[in-house]
Parts: sequence; C-alpha cells; structure tokens
Amino acid sequence: MLPDQLFYNTGIFTYIWILSNNKEKRRENQVQLIDARQEWEKEPKSFGNKRKRMEQVHRDNIYAMYQEFDSCENCKVFDTKDFAYHKVAVTFWQTDEDENQAYKTSEFTKAFTPASLKAIQEYYREPLVFKVKGEWIGVKEFSFELTVKSDKPFLTEYNKELKKIFKSEFKNLSATEITALIKSFDVEIYYIHPYFIDDNEYIPYGKEIEQFLNDEIGKEIIRYQDAPQLGYEILPNKYFYKYKAPESTEDLLKEFWALEKEAEEILISMGKELR
Repeated sequence: MLPDQLFYNTGIFTYIWILSNNKEKRRENQVQLIDARQEWEKEPKSFGNKRKRMEQVHRDNIYAMYQEFDSCENCKVFDTKDFAYHKVAVTFWQTDEDENQAYKTSEFTKAFTPASLKAIQEYYREPLVFKVKGEWIGVKEFSFELTVKSDKPFLTEYNKELKKIFKSEFKNLSATEITALIKSFDVEIYYIHPYFIDDNEYIPYGKEIEQFLNDEIGKEIIRYQDAPQLGYEILPNKYFYKYKAPESTEDLLKEFWALEKEAEEILISMGKELR
C-alpha cells in the first residue's frame, strides 16, 4: 500500500501487486503485505490531487522490508490459506419474537406442475398445509385445506379432494375428461410452511463449518452446502489497522468551551467596531 495523493487525477491510496509463478523457496505459499502509506514527503506545490511524493529514501525503505521478508509493524507475512474462506450456502429456520420456530403463508405462484410442487415439498421436508380456493366457472365455487406429507405427491391428494367435492358432476365422465376439467379450474393456492431463510456465509479456512454456523447463526440449521472451491480475499487495511482511542469527554468539553469563549470574544470585538 502506497500513500494517497501521489497522482494528479486521484487522491486514493495506491496498491502495487507483485505476482510470480517462479518464487524463491522462502516465499513459496507465502504472501507478503507492506504498508508504505507513511513513506512520503510533501510536494512543495500541489498539482491537482497530487500533494505527496516519494523520494529514493522511501523506495529504499520499502525495498528493505521486501528483502527482509519478515513480519514487523509495517510488513506482514502470511500463508496463502490465511486469506482463504469457504462460501457456504446455508438454510436456517427463522424464529418469531418468542424464539419459537416461525411459520409463513405464501401464495403458490409457480407453474402448477408435479415438478414445481415436488420441489417445494422437498425443500421444506415436512408436512405442508395447502389452502385451496377456486371455481368451476358457471358451476360452483370450492375451498378446502390439505395437509400433505413431503413424501406424498400433492397433485394426487388435490385430485382426490376435488373428486369428492364434484362427485355428482364427475359421475358420468371418463378419467381423461375429469383430468382435463380439473386443469381448467381457476384456483388460488396458498401454503403454510416453515419460515426458512437462505443465505451465504463466508467461513475462514480451517474453521469447522457446522460448528461455525451454529455459533454464528444461532438458529436451527436445516441444510448447508460448501462451494466446491475456496474463495480468497485480501484486505490490506484489515491487517495494518491501528486502534486509536477517541478523545475523552473531558477533553472534548474543554475544546468546546474554548471555542465558545473564542466566539464570544469575536462577537464582542465586532460589536465595539460597529459603535
């Protein structure tokens, strides 16, 4: 990391990356980060955003840290795996205000097919309550509830219920005609299901995934899936962050009252000049 305000058209910090597939032995599987943000001197005159410059002494200091290849205040050496993480897709059960497992009512808006219904049932993996409301245009309206286990096809139970409701109307129809009529019904379907949340967690390499999820989420983990490849993220500021304690309340009050007194004196002085 180099200082900010080094270039004419930007004031941000500059990062230089040195990449090689022919490292010397001591650098294999290692990453060296150098914080050179203090290696600068002020430009005699500003040129746009450029207010700082680096002289040879600054470059020598950076090169010395690079050659020493040893962790110190402004230089850190890491193993490559220190930046690695697992991207884990996790599904967990949300809870209500009383920390009980929460349920939610959703409208079924996908294509009304065996495949889409099966996907929902497999996702929640427990009996679902379906609320059905519809009409056979020009004949009659209907509504009912069905509790369907995850291993039972919803459409099978749905068709059974409709055949009971329309027993007299379907009496003289063939199975093919009944199936065609049921498909023509205008229906709305809602289902009550566990309130599951899907999220991605980024887990540092070396952490036990299941334990990490349980500690961080604090909800019942339904399922999780680790990505096939590790991800990597390097955040230089994170490794060179230095905590600076905020000013005490006493010091801030002193500064405030000093400014207040200074403002009063200015006002008094202005008043005298106007007389």
